[in-house]
Amino acid sequence: MLSLGPIPMAAVFLVVAVAIASFVAWVTARMSGQKALRLFGTFFDMLVVSLVAARLAFVLQHLPFYRADPWSIIRPGDGGYALWAGLLAGVAFGVWQARRHEALRWPLAAGTLAGLAAWGVLASSIALMQRTQITLPDVQLTALDGGSTNLSGFTGQPTVVNLWASWCPPCRREMPVLAHAQAAHTRTHFVFVNQGEGETEVRS
Repeated sequence: MLSLGPIPMAAVFLVVAVAIASFVAWVTARMSGQKALRLFGTFFDMLVVSLVAARLAFVLQHLPFYRADPWSIIRPGDGGYALWAGLLAGVAFGVWQARRHEALRWPLAAGTLAGLAAWGVLASSIALMQRTQITLPDVQLTALDGGSTNLSGFTGQPTVVNLWASWCPPCRREMPVLAHAQAAHTRTHFVFVNQGEGETEVRS
């Protein structure tokens, strides 16, 4: 998952898209001689609605895992956002506001289209970067069964490398999610690399 510090890039893209949408809507409103103050509030509301809807949709999609740790629902830094739900909710809220305030219709329409275009460009750029092959380091790993494997051997193959430790609560919480993903995506290699603990701690 790509992130900007603790903030997932999906959320960053959404904020950037809303900022661009607000600017385009403001320019459109000024060109037509309308006051733009209400526009900024509307787009801020659209951002909040989008983020909340995207988070709730993701939680509902993975409800069994969040039931085990309900507090994790309010920790959005885990990257859990269903972008399709956020976009639909944001656009629907914008349409509702436009129907209530006729003067906002054209600025909102122009801003929303600009925001969607910006989000599409940003998301496509990151997707293109992620498809670029990454060379994994030449690191020899020892398995619990006594065997060994070299991490560089997975270069060019779909691989998830998870660094974890038993003393790390977030690491332990995400293990069931990763186990579920491993079972669901059989063509992807999942490599769980413990951070220097002994066999007893790892097996526990």
